[in-house]
Amino acid sequence: MNLTSGYSNLKNIFSHKGGLDESVIIQLMGAFKIHKKLKRNEFLIKPGEVEECLYFILGGTLRLYWVKGEEEFCYNFGYPLTFVSAYISFLSGKPCETYIRAITDSELIGIHKKDFYDLVEKIPQVEKIWRIFTEDALCERMEREMEILMLTPEERFNKCMEKTPYLFQLIPQKYLSSYLGMKPETLSRIKRIYVEKMRNK
Repeated sequence: MNLTSGYSNLKNIFSHKGGLDESVIIQLMGAFKIHKKLKRNEFLIKPGEVEECLYFILGGTLRLYWVKGEEEFCYNFGYPLTFVSAYISFLSGKPCETYIRAITDSELIGIHKKDFYDLVEKIPQVEKIWRIFTEDALCERMEREMEILMLTPEERFNKCMEKTPYLFQLIPQKYLSSYLGMKPETLSRIKRIYVEKMRNK
């Protein structure tokens, strides 16, 4: 995806999701001045760094994860036409505790925190769309935590297939299994059973 089409997609999101006026969209789009390209396995941010930007993904996939000991715990992904940031650090101004790393070569555009909050303070419509996005993110996080705590591995797999089936095409199984809170071999077994059921329908 080139920059022109990327900005066009971002404009559509602001228009349809937030219902922003054209003049507001122009101001907001103009503040996305950061253009970043990541090679496969390159980090967008690492623990100890402070997140200063909110990014929109033009192409590629990224994973967001924590590390405890030698084990990685993947809690989210970034893929084209979604936003990504170390949100806790972005909101609090404190050093982050998470890694954001490119799974594939990736391209992003971004807005600096100061520029974004200047617009939030000056333009009520920007404050509104930011509230919508943060509320959506909070609801998604709460739903995911409930799924991890309450659902069986099979139920978590089925829920992911129902809500975000494209992840199975975009994300390598070893990261997807971590995201779903199961071992890779468990995910392989559940996928095999699922495929067999689909064939027999």
